[in-house]
Amino acid sequence: MSASGSQIDELRGFNPLGFTAPFLDAISAELLELTTGSLTQVAVEVKAAHCNLRGSAHGGFVAAVADVALGLAVMRTDSSIESAVTVQMAVNYTGAAALGDVIVIDAEAGHVGRNLGFASMTARSRGRVVAQGSGIFSLRRTPVALDDAGAGSQ
Repeated sequence: MSASGSQIDELRGFNPLGFTAPFLDAISAELLELTTGSLTQVAVEVKAAHCNLRGSAHGGFVAAVADVALGLAVMRTDSSIESAVTVQMAVNYTGAAALGDVIVIDAEAGHVGRNLGFASMTARSRGRVVAQGSGIFSLRRTPVALDDAGAGSQ
């Protein structure tokens, strides 16, 4: 990332996302992650390919990064969750992030059940809220092995 000095300070402790996906590669999204307790943060620098005609981050780009952050927040609640597939997501835009800005998304899981999980997020750039949203995710979990007595064990 080539963010400015004040934005670099904001990213201390963040690490590269531990995985990639073809879609993230296609949109050149170099995501950073920091999970502390129940809070999952995902950061990304806005590049020219992420901008709309006005030179600010396209809403679809912000939504795509929010989707990753929300899903991660749900997955981080339980190690048996292998994947979280988006069922529904809503994003409300309240501001804009410009070319070169860093967007930091704070995502936190709410209720996580056996099959569905809920999370909410706030996206900020330069200290300003640029979007808020939430998502519901279908969960795929590691199968529980049965012992000889038919009881589940992990």
